[in-house]
Amino acid sequence: TIEQLLLLLGHEEVSVRLQTLETLAQVGRRGQENLTGAVTAILLTDWSAAVRGQAITALQSLASPHDQEAICALGGILDKGSDLNSGYRSEDAKQAAQALVSICRSVVDS
Repeated sequence: TIEQLLLLLGHEEVSVRLQTLETLAQVGRRGQENLTGAVTAILLTDWSAAVRGQAITALQSLASPHDQEAICALGGILDKGSDLNSGYRSEDAKQAAQALVSICRSVVDS
């Protein structure tokens, strides 16, 4: 269930968190606030570059333009991606930009 997947996001093994994020992106629906909130929290607290990338990909599928927390988190990564001291990579910023565009387009497509 979704609840079980959300619990796995806190698992100590990176591979488990990666697989869980991938699964959530596949089975979740855009606008499920409990999912976007949990994925946003992982995005902001997990310093594994692979997990961050997968979290951004998951938000691209799950977040709606009304998910303010997710939009702000992605915007913050976009803003900090060029700052070498921020812990984020330029690749994170590029991926965040793509996710924001996809989320905004979801309004047009619906």
